[in-house]
Amino acid sequence: MTCRGRLVVAGVVLVGLFTLPTFMMRAVLPYVTGSAGVHGEWMSRILYAGFIMLAVASPLAGWVCDRLGAWRVALVSAVLLAPLTLIYLLVHGFWGLLVVRLANSCIGEMLIAAANTIAAHATVSAGLGFGVLRFIEGVGIAVGPYLGGFLAEISLPLAVSAAAALMTPIALGALVAGRCSGGGGDGRRGLLESLRGSAMVLSAPRLLVLLVAACGQVAGFAILLSYYTTLLVEELHLGPSMYGVFLAAESIGYSLGSLFSEKLYPRLGVPVVAMSSLVLAAVYFTLSCSRNVAVVLALAPVLGLSAGEAFNPVYMEAARRAGEWGRGVVVNTVDMIVNISMAAVSLLLDPLVPLIGLRGAVVVAALINLGAGLLAILYLVRAYLPP
Repeated sequence: MTCRGRLVVAGVVLVGLFTLPTFMMRAVLPYVTGSAGVHGEWMSRILYAGFIMLAVASPLAGWVCDRLGAWRVALVSAVLLAPLTLIYLLVHGFWGLLVVRLANSCIGEMLIAAANTIAAHATVSAGLGFGVLRFIEGVGIAVGPYLGGFLAEISLPLAVSAAAALMTPIALGALVAGRCSGGGGDGRRGLLESLRGSAMVLSAPRLLVLLVAACGQVAGFAILLSYYTTLLVEELHLGPSMYGVFLAAESIGYSLGSLFSEKLYPRLGVPVVAMSSLVLAAVYFTLSCSRNVAVVLALAPVLGLSAGEAFNPVYMEAARRAGEWGRGVVVNTVDMIVNISMAAVSLLLDPLVPLIGLRGAVVVAALINLGAGLLAILYLVRAYLPP
């Protein structure tokens, strides 16, 4: 890899650190809102208000990155998020916290879109982009809640201040490696034209297969967090420390799977995704049946590894197919679809859980990923059959 390529990857690593302060804040935000006098359902509304924006604003944020340059957007977002995070300590009451939460979510979405766009350009130019980004994200997801919780035990303002301070390396990554990445504001299309171009790119059969696999993976993960967590705690009596081990093992596996996918998918193609989806289905079927804690903990890294392999290729393929005109809007449209599928599966499944039970919900996760794997196999069969 050239010196320029190393700088690009280093920039992706630094910008990918955004998950560390993000998940630190997710760990301490309930206590921040509680100390500000907001409790019960009002606290829940503040916590979930930002997720709505994250689910639908991705293409717009990606288009802004194409127009202005992803590195510039990342730099400005990181600089703005530091004081916006500290403002949590100064406001009181529901409406004040809601405004701060929405402002943080809006700027945070710009940073996420910039990170995706930077990774897309790095995937094309240096051969390492999304795998590195997801690896760093996974580390941040695993470490952030523990670090935030630990600091909050000492002092709540200390935890919030540390999260704000961690925006500094993100800004430095954008500043130092920005000129080496591409994605410096080359897109000249309007928003509607970019969205139409994105739809044309994503309508390719291969991309649709990869998109279904990614949506299946996140749907399974949503079921895991929403329903299997309850089963672990109530039926298997998993304590907080062992549940933390389960989540950490899954996150580490996901990080490694994402990193491996950057090398495996370009060489092997769709079979990697098909196999990963089928492995996910097998793991979810096993989890739905197993009552052995040791088996559950042993399957956590396998679950994460397969999830990374199934999730990452659609972003890599979209980045390669999109031109300089709209790499940001294309990969962030993928991100929007994935986020919507993650939110939708819980809404659709919730009325059925009283009928099928918690283990039945995990079986649904297995069936979704089984369908994604079979669809990938069908695509491969059709691709190799004579016309």
